[in-house]
Amino acid sequence: MSVQKGRLVRRAFLQLAVLVVMVVVLFPFYWMAISGFKQPDKLFQTPPMLIPIPASTEFYRRVLRAESFFRLALNSLIVALCTTGLALFLATLGAYSITRFRYVGRELIGQLVLFVYMFPAILLVIPLFFIFRGLHLVDTYLGLILAETTFALPFCLWLLIAFFRTIPEEIESAALVDGCERLNVLWRIIVPLAAPGLAAAAVFSFISAWNDYLFPLVLINSDSLKTLPLGVANYVTAESTHWGEAMAAATVLSVPVVIFASLVQKNLVSGLTAGAVKG
Repeated sequence: MSVQKGRLVRRAFLQLAVLVVMVVVLFPFYWMAISGFKQPDKLFQTPPMLIPIPASTEFYRRVLRAESFFRLALNSLIVALCTTGLALFLATLGAYSITRFRYVGRELIGQLVLFVYMFPAILLVIPLFFIFRGLHLVDTYLGLILAETTFALPFCLWLLIAFFRTIPEEIESAALVDGCERLNVLWRIIVPLAAPGLAAAAVFSFISAWNDYLFPLVLINSDSLKTLPLGVANYVTAESTHWGEAMAAATVLSVPVVIFASLVQKNLVSGLTAGAVKG
């Protein structure tokens, strides 16, 4: 076999492997979406339909017509956006401090960040509940946003620390010599250059807060403050499970995540610091 044929075979095998992985990963999402378009009497038919014919929007209409749906969606959007903004703001300041300033414990803090992220969220729920109850933050937007931030912040900080270290310090030195203040250097120079890292951190924070079920379940009691994951869980009861509505609601729940990720996708592709400093 010639070298060229060998390359073609390896390329074809790689493409086939990627295709298989994509099918395995995406099929559950496809099945979830099409289940909402099946007719109620054909939801569990054997053999199952890979393409719902004829399609029905009954399950989606039931979900979207529910009185609480848009209130739940608005609550989830408020919490997710505020969590994303707060986590990015704190992570940016923290990562810049760790990577640019010299003080005792700086390296230890950077190493502990990832260690803290290893703890599951369920370990934080009970302590946070007692702390927030003492601060009168239970059953409030602020309490839920702060709780979501405690989970998203360590990963964002760890990610931005690694990203800030790739930005040449010569850029900041030149700006400081020209009279630019430290905070202006951060927000006008470092933050734009770190856009890919910030975009990745934003996607993680948004998805984490948008999809979270545990913190809202423990910290929120009022129906007016509940989020979409709690609303989706209502379709599963002790007496029965409304699978069609649950699949439709889960599909609708995933749409904002896809939209948000697509909006920041261009900053996830390549780093903006390439060629920023001449050799």
